[in-house]
Amino acid sequence: MRYKLYKAGKIWLTAAITIFSTLAISSNVNADVNNNETNGNQQVVQTGAHLKTSQTTNDATNQVVTTDGWQNKDNNWYYYQNGQAQTGWQNVSDNWYYLNPETNAMETGLQNIQNNIYYLNEQHNGTYGAMQTGWQNVNGNWYNFANNGAAIKGWYRSNAGYWYHFNQDGQAQTGWQMLNNHNYYFDLTNASAVSGWQNIDDNWYYFDPINVWQMNGWQQINNQWFYFDSNQKGKMLSGLQQINGHGYYLNPNHDGSFGAMQNGWQLIDGRWYGFGGPNDGAAYTGWHLINNRWYYFNSDGEARVGWQSINNHRYYFDPINAWALTGWQLLSGKWYYFDQQNAWLLTGWQTLNGSQYYLDPETGQMATGYTLVNGHRYYFDDNNAWALKGWQVLNNDWYYFDNNNAWALTGWQWLDNNWYYFAPTNNAMLAGLQTINNNLYYLNDQHDGAYGAMKTGWQLVNGSWYYFNNSGSALSSWQTINGNRYYFDPTNHQMFTGVHLINGDYYFFSPSGSQQKGLVYNPATGSLQYYDLVTGVRQNSAIVNGQTLYFNSTTGDLDLNNLADGLNKLGNNHYFKSNNRLVANTWEKVNGSWYYFGDNAAATTGWYKSPAGFWYYFNQDGTAKTGWQSINGHWYLFDANNANSVLGWYQSPAGFWYYFDPENAWAHTGWTFVGHNWYYMDPTNANMWTGGHWIDGHWVNLQSNGAFVGFSQRVINWFLAREGKLTYSMYGSRTGADGTADCSGSMTQAVWSAGGHTPAHTYSTLDLGNYLLQNGYYLAGRGRGVQNVQYGDIVIWGNPGASAGGAGHTVVISTAGPDPMCISTCGYYWSSNPNSRYGAAGQAVQEFNYQWYWNDDDRPYQMVYRPNFYWA
Repeated sequence: MRYKLYKAGKIWLTAAITIFSTLAISSNVNADVNNNETNGNQQVVQTGAHLKTSQTTNDATNQVVTTDGWQNKDNNWYYYQNGQAQTGWQNVSDNWYYLNPETNAMETGLQNIQNNIYYLNEQHNGTYGAMQTGWQNVNGNWYNFANNGAAIKGWYRSNAGYWYHFNQDGQAQTGWQMLNNHNYYFDLTNASAVSGWQNIDDNWYYFDPINVWQMNGWQQINNQWFYFDSNQKGKMLSGLQQINGHGYYLNPNHDGSFGAMQNGWQLIDGRWYGFGGPNDGAAYTGWHLINNRWYYFNSDGEARVGWQSINNHRYYFDPINAWALTGWQLLSGKWYYFDQQNAWLLTGWQTLNGSQYYLDPETGQMATGYTLVNGHRYYFDDNNAWALKGWQVLNNDWYYFDNNNAWALTGWQWLDNNWYYFAPTNNAMLAGLQTINNNLYYLNDQHDGAYGAMKTGWQLVNGSWYYFNNSGSALSSWQTINGNRYYFDPTNHQMFTGVHLINGDYYFFSPSGSQQKGLVYNPATGSLQYYDLVTGVRQNSAIVNGQTLYFNSTTGDLDLNNLADGLNKLGNNHYFKSNNRLVANTWEKVNGSWYYFGDNAAATTGWYKSPAGFWYYFNQDGTAKTGWQSINGHWYLFDANNANSVLGWYQSPAGFWYYFDPENAWAHTGWTFVGHNWYYMDPTNANMWTGGHWIDGHWVNLQSNGAFVGFSQRVINWFLAREGKLTYSMYGSRTGADGTADCSGSMTQAVWSAGGHTPAHTYSTLDLGNYLLQNGYYLAGRGRGVQNVQYGDIVIWGNPGASAGGAGHTVVISTAGPDPMCISTCGYYWSSNPNSRYGAAGQAVQEFNYQWYWNDDDRPYQMVYRPNFYWA
């Protein structure tokens, strides 16, 4: 016997090439899907086949000859044994064949025999017609035949662990198959059921690794969640999906986790979405507070951006980050405010950080500039948008906005102890002359701290005088004010000056507006006129101090032709005629004496101060005094040539020095402070003393220039001598020895240099006071209130033990008087280098008005140490 080995599908088969023997076979084949092997139970029996005799007629003997074995007749094979054609199953040379019971012909190909499918070799390869077992590919379909030749049906698991499914015809199924309510997919080539991840027709599926059925719904694979749509044969979904009423995002990117459920924030097509945690993944919907920021999500998890209306509130979500904006936001050039807690857009009036804002009720836009709300005008700051309150200047006009309601006031308003008027049309404060309710008012047009305030009393406006009563309205016609009569134009309310015709009579008003009576100088004509002493009406004649004078009936002027040129006496006054006019506001020298004819043309008597600031004194006859004069207990010296009072220092021809007060012109007596020094003037004759003298019980040495250089003066002189020379620093010698000094170090040095005790060290403002007490100073005052400081006082700023910064400073009072100066080393002028430890070069020693300096430094605590004035 010969064997040929060939492969049918997946199983190596043995084909026997031999002489067939006749067998009858009966078989029963079962496939056990629960085991790895298929059990075939085969029973071989001798069939009850009809025996047919093949006869051959021999003409010679007339005898039939039967040939056994295989015989081919009419292209069909038959098998004879003992001369009879066999039927049914026959085992011939260890191969099974099936001979048709009806025709005796050998069957080939697929045959259904007793409800089992067999495959009888139809290939002419030496075992034509033999029953095949194992895997066979027939007509492009796979079959698996058991050892008994019957085709396996139903489920079958190979030794390699692959699953197959065969239909009732024994064909191995391929492609998609629905079996027992499960979808399976069988390889199109080898028919094995696929498992795990599979890409089928460009779609991904997942098949159970054990049961090989296709998985549906949510599946956790390698710690990642995937969703397989049962409506699409379990196709894995990707991208945004709605599943069971929830939105999910299944990774659409082929990055190693394609289809995996994503969680947290996801940027999809330029839009943000939010999804739950690793084991949830459902899209956020509605409101979510994440990292203290509010977000709002659609049903698919998309975070809304831009303007959104939600539950009757408006919100704005950042276009990039999607969070709801809160607080102030500038959007498309407009400001909006969103509630800090709820994130919704606020509208209407809002008080934020103590300021009021108005947000448009419809749009929410922050109002700026003028805005009309409920009949009231408001102004919202152009930059910050808060409602302005109090005084505001806008477009060069002043407004006042109520401090409580913020609306612009109109009409009369009492503010800062003054009345102001705001125009009803535009709320602007009026200034200058204004007619309000048929009355004229003057609203201050001077920027003097009360601009716009209603003025009362006398007011000079545009060169004209007005008088406004206590209610602010301008007076008109005749008025008596402070005992004087005035007349105000009934039309424009301006005060009259000079000659005016009123109701048919002439009256005269001085340059200050008061009605003049008696003999009056008319500057327009340079003559005198006379106005009745009772009525004030101009007269044509009058008796003045027994002298009868006549006046022109038309002009009212005195006929000057009757007066001589030069000095004339009319009544009790002297006048000077020149060029047929009486001179006024003019100096004239007559017979060696100076006269001054004032604005009434009469010669001045008594004291007169010129515009240049010089004092003059005139006798009753108008002549100016010269030389030394004792007036009201004071000595004065009037220039012999010009008659003006001598001011300041003066040395007499005899060599004596005097000091005349710059303001009052009198000669000082007793102690006198000039510049930075004290001097002593003779109590009787006013001349300056020099040398040693007993004064107020003290022996005092006055220098040759009269200056008293006592202890305090020497302290002050130490600083004066170093003006422009020292630079402020706390890091050098502090005493000026190296060109740098600070306040306490230089004060220590100044007191020591003036004759004080040798200091234990260079003191600070903390212990300088003790050094001053050791040198005879006493504590004259302390506290934050105004102190009555005086010449020579050394003042330390800063509560003892709490000295720091500007509150740790010391000065010496360098001048006398009620508002003295002080001098010290200070860092008031600093270096232009912000990191410098030094003040401006050479600018350390400065002299300031004490009260100004103290106020400028925020009124620090003061310790006032006072010396004995007479210390030598």
